[in-house]
Amino acid sequence: MAGVFEPGTLGDCTGRRPWFGLTDYETGCAEHPRVILRGASNAYFAVIASALSIPPYSEPIQSAMEPFRERLMSLDSVGEITVDKITQASELGMLGDLLDWYTASDVLTAFQKKPAAAGRLRPAEYQVFMDPPEPARPPHEFEVRHVDVPQVSEADRIVTVAEATRLREVRALRGFTRIESGFDIGELADVAELQIDMAPLGPERERWRPAVALRGEGIFLALDESALSAWEQETETVRQAVKLSASFDDYQANRSSERRPFPGMRYVLLHSLAHALIRRLCLDSGYSSSALRERIYSAGGPEPMAGLLIYTASSDSEGSLGGLVDQAVPERFGNVLRDALEDAKLCAQDPLCGAGELSGHAGLNGAACHACLLLAETSCEASNRFLDRAVLVETLGQFGRWFFHGS
Repeated sequence: MAGVFEPGTLGDCTGRRPWFGLTDYETGCAEHPRVILRGASNAYFAVIASALSIPPYSEPIQSAMEPFRERLMSLDSVGEITVDKITQASELGMLGDLLDWYTASDVLTAFQKKPAAAGRLRPAEYQVFMDPPEPARPPHEFEVRHVDVPQVSEADRIVTVAEATRLREVRALRGFTRIESGFDIGELADVAELQIDMAPLGPERERWRPAVALRGEGIFLALDESALSAWEQETETVRQAVKLSASFDDYQANRSSERRPFPGMRYVLLHSLAHALIRRLCLDSGYSSSALRERIYSAGGPEPMAGLLIYTASSDSEGSLGGLVDQAVPERFGNVLRDALEDAKLCAQDPLCGAGELSGHAGLNGAACHACLLLAETSCEASNRFLDRAVLVETLGQFGRWFFHGS
């Protein structure tokens, strides 16, 4: 076994993919096989795409139509489907019991509703959180209601707080990677923008992927865009952005051929705030920290986003204990925010953590470690990268770049 772990030991790749079958081979593979231990943790990283069910697709009729959607599309081109064709298909037994519950006209109207543009899932979700629809009857899978922003100094740069009493998330397994995880950041988590060098699950002709629908609850908040834009231009913020961007470029150069832009200090701020809140909410909501998840909405440009969703999702019938939504009440959320920011000021590993000496992940973090900001991998959408509590509040060893001056 001497030298078996050395590069090039196994020669060129044969292109064999045993999970496809014994006779399946990929032609033209120019990679070189690498030996790892059978039980190594980097032998398999799932690549997951997730989306929230938002109006109009959270309506009950959309769920009822789902098993028949491909049959409806097979009737004719989407633009030429009519009530008569839907009725005729039902008479032929093609649509099962769908028309026992809805009229052909209702089915046609629901079917013609346009989906969100490919690759633009996060902006569509962000918009509906910022401007939620009125509660519907029967209830949808998406119910969000704005509440008052807490009247505390720490919340002076928060413009929106909302309680999501009903959420439905769909997670689909797109493929997998080996050696390096194909983590996704913010907008890059949208399906059409996931350009990850991953191994497919099956033949390309297969159009379906294994997925699971989860239900839960959450808290959404959005930051003041004008204050955030001004903070991004501050000298210390720009200096930290340059440092993290250079570290991210080095990280990618040493590990893969993928090249992605640095997500920006806006993302670092929102991501760090989400982690600080999750660590605090788990003490009051009744959920463990590993049961809470984050969803970051970060973008600049003509359609800016500056929000985050902290939610829980479970595969059982309800997936909600109500404890998380209860914390969105202004007097409670004000205390949660104040305590979360207060906790971020000091860390058990200070002054090393405050100076960024424990950042880990090739310098992709600032003041962040397991004692203050890092969470379970299942809770974080970026694998505990791009975190810095110094962007939230003043910390030991870091000065001049915090966002919440009221803290």
